[in-house]
Formats: sequence, structure tokens, C-alpha cells
Amino acid sequence: MNSLGASGTGGEAASGGKMIRRKHNMADKDKKKREPLPGRMEALRSLPASVLRRLTKKEVRAFLFNDEWPDSMQEKLREYMVED
Repeated sequence: MNSLGASGTGGEAASGGKMIRRKHNMADKDKKKREPLPGRMEALRSLPASVLRRLTKKEVRAFLFNDEWPDSMQEKLREYMVED
């Protein structure tokens, strides 16, 4: 039997031979429901790998979900940005 129990799914973890169900808070559910702004995922995937590697997790989230981007990200993406 693995450390997650028989099924290995469902948010269960072994602890001293007893199975404990981890509680998921609303923030976890909200994160799963959030979808990127239209066209953002496609645009992100079209960036060169060298550029993607330089982006932090916070910058990637901002790219996908926010209209305003951190200055650090704007600097990294300036040659790919198009003025409206």
C-alpha cells in the first residue's frame, strides 16, 4: 500500500496508520475555476522558451489573469508587446 492509501486520490494522506482527509478551502476552488483572459494562453505559448524561462510564477499569473502587468514583466516582454 502506498503512502496515500488504497486509492491515492481524493485529498487523503496517511498519518500514523490513520487516513486523514485534507480540507480544501475556497481559495483552492477559486484558483481551479479561474480561466485566463481570452487569447492569453495562446499568446503565452507562442513566446520563445528563452523568454518563458525568465518569467516568474507571479509574472505568468499576471500575464494570464490581469490587465495590468508588473514593470519587470513589461521589460522582459517589451519586444513582443504591441501598442493599442
